[in-house]
Amino acid sequence: MTWSRLVWRSLWFHWRGNLAVLLGVAVGTAVLTGALLVGDSLRGSLRALADQQLADVEYAVVASRFFREALADELAAERVCPILLLRGSVSVGSARGSSDEVPGRRVNRVSILGIDQRFWPMANWPVTPLPRAAEPAYLNATLARRLQVVPDEEITLHVPKTGSVPRETLLGRRDVSEVMERITLTVEDLIGDEYPGAAFRLHPSPEAPLNVFVPLTLLQEKLGIPGKVNALLLVSDPASSEALDLRGRLTLEDWGLELRTAQSRADALLAKFDRRGAGALRRLDWQGRLAESMVRLADTNGDGILSREELLGYFGRQRGYLSLESRQMILEPAVAAALAAAHEVGLRAAPTLVYLANSISDGSAAIPYSVVAALDPAAPPPLGPFLPEGRRQLRDDEILLVDWPESPLRAEPGATITLAYFPPEQHGRFEERTARFRLAGRLPLAGVALDPDLTPEFPGITDKLTLAAWDPPFPFDGKRVRRPDEDYWKEYRTTPKAYVTLRAGQALWGSRFGNLTSIRLAPPEPAGARAADWARRFEEALLRRLSPEDGGFVLEPISQRAAEASVGGTDFGGLFLGFSSFLIVSALLLVGLLMRLNLDRRAEEIGALLAMGYRRTAVRRLWLAEGALLAVGGSGLGLVGAVGYAYLMLEYLLASWPGTLAASFLRLHVPVLTLGIGFGAGLLMSILTIAWATRLLGRVPPRALLAGETTASAGLGRPAGWPSRCLAWGASMIGLALLLGGGWFVAQHELQALTFFGGGALVLVGALAWVWIGLHHDAGALRSLAGLGVS
Repeated sequence: MTWSRLVWRSLWFHWRGNLAVLLGVAVGTAVLTGALLVGDSLRGSLRALADQQLADVEYAVVASRFFREALADELAAERVCPILLLRGSVSVGSARGSSDEVPGRRVNRVSILGIDQRFWPMANWPVTPLPRAAEPAYLNATLARRLQVVPDEEITLHVPKTGSVPRETLLGRRDVSEVMERITLTVEDLIGDEYPGAAFRLHPSPEAPLNVFVPLTLLQEKLGIPGKVNALLLVSDPASSEALDLRGRLTLEDWGLELRTAQSRADALLAKFDRRGAGALRRLDWQGRLAESMVRLADTNGDGILSREELLGYFGRQRGYLSLESRQMILEPAVAAALAAAHEVGLRAAPTLVYLANSISDGSAAIPYSVVAALDPAAPPPLGPFLPEGRRQLRDDEILLVDWPESPLRAEPGATITLAYFPPEQHGRFEERTARFRLAGRLPLAGVALDPDLTPEFPGITDKLTLAAWDPPFPFDGKRVRRPDEDYWKEYRTTPKAYVTLRAGQALWGSRFGNLTSIRLAPPEPAGARAADWARRFEEALLRRLSPEDGGFVLEPISQRAAEASVGGTDFGGLFLGFSSFLIVSALLLVGLLMRLNLDRRAEEIGALLAMGYRRTAVRRLWLAEGALLAVGGSGLGLVGAVGYAYLMLEYLLASWPGTLAASFLRLHVPVLTLGIGFGAGLLMSILTIAWATRLLGRVPPRALLAGETTASAGLGRPAGWPSRCLAWGASMIGLALLLGGGWFVAQHELQALTFFGGGALVLVGALAWVWIGLHHDAGALRSLAGLGVS
């Protein structure tokens, strides 16, 4: 009989005992591999969810500002989708307040997406291309269920207004009615959640997204931002990193900046007030809206009509500088690069900060609601100087007041002037503050000091015909306004009434949003016809220095980040493997015990083989071969059980998970690699366990085996290794106490889990050592079945 045939005949002859060993191996492999499959299923489900919500989008640029939609055409990628991505709420019917007022008819935290055919190519458009409604909206099924709406029903979108001034600043609007836009649309159709893109979300989450899709041009029109978006989606990998370099493609418009020249100022006034399109401003157009002092200087022929040529001449003569301003009214800190850009092209720069004082007082009289400018008073023309005769500089604790005939302030130089103002950042109640300066002198209202354009435009203030009609977002008392104040507003509008140094102004009114309202620029000599050339050179230099990242123009690899997030900071496979570790160890112990029991039943066979001349190594190889075949079969069978084990674990998670989120995305994933790892690990551990169980072959003599004995000594006295068992038990208890105590002071979750599993392992080791000690300490304990059970 050959050796291999002996192995197979032996396996078949002792099939009952071998079947028990095979099933033990299968249990261990099933638990081990199943725990790994549960982790893979969690990761795979999260990844599949991310792929579904990202809708093939690989990269995205999401800015905190609105920029040109045309920027998408300048990027080289397979498909670039410009969109408007807003957060708001949706109500149905008469719902106006919270969902508590009209249950189920208002939903918050809704994503409102302005899209066109570049988001859903026409071939993949999920609804009819031609909408029935004039102003359609498309809802994904999840949001439709929450709102309980059907097609042709009206909904109202509540989205933030596109006001450019931050809410936390003094001039930021705060009332809900002032900061939220209400847009009424008609539900055109519902998009099933299974449709690609219906569940679109830039940052994937198990929570089902609530999406409203609105035609891009319609949403732009409703928000008053034609041709503007705030996000770009790249639906494929970029051709190269250079192809997506935004530094060379952004414009000042994208940054929310405007470089004002004489021509742009004239064109802006005509566009704003020339309602008849006559190319000139008549008295009815400008009266009450422009400073009359400006009109007198600009109207060279005295006919009360301001032509474009007269406006250009006025700004060229009186405003011989360029001005860099922001739609946010305050220049961002990143725009400080403009100073270096100005120096690069040879322009002189005058950083300027204007602020509104609640009052300017000399102790005996006060002027309400006055503009104060912080700048360099000693700057040369046309940027200055803002100094009275005889003064060459202004100190940080000094202030200049303009000299206008009706001013109630009559203090002499050296007197104390008190400014009352609200802080630049507001987080609750408005608390007035004061600052004291020493009066350095008075400045006549002429030349550079007669400049209402130092103050940026702000709705509710600069567009009002009278001072008493102001509608600012801060507390305003129109009763404080008197006739001289109204006369000043009519004659000079927003021309500052006081000047301080830039350093003093920034110390009082600078904030995290910025500390400049404009940067005025002037060439070393009058620009004249070269003003446009200076502006072009400065704009190019500034855009080279502005970092897109500082403006929020960051190309984010959202697909890659979603893949990394799906793996998570927690190794799910290791976590569930730790939870299953005791079951795995129990299965391996069972394999060892079954193999040992099988050897006990076949002791006479082993003794006969040794007595016939077989060497112990040959007999050991025979048993190891049988065990290896059983391990292979058991591990293979265990893979089938692993799939069932993982499925049952996932079903338990679905039933126990708080809420219904898991049911929407958790699915069983069975990677071939994980099955291979589980098979190999189960096979290796089983073979090692079987090898450990067969170690007795080197200790028991053949005569004892023929007599049915499987131990070197049949006595039950205290074994030689008894002290080591006591040491194992004591060390386990000490280690358990340390782990339990240390677990309360460990902050990291991974280390906390390690103390938990380590403590459980030590409990198992200590319990086994205690049982071993108990079994060998007193042989009398084995004289009865009850004693054996207690031991």
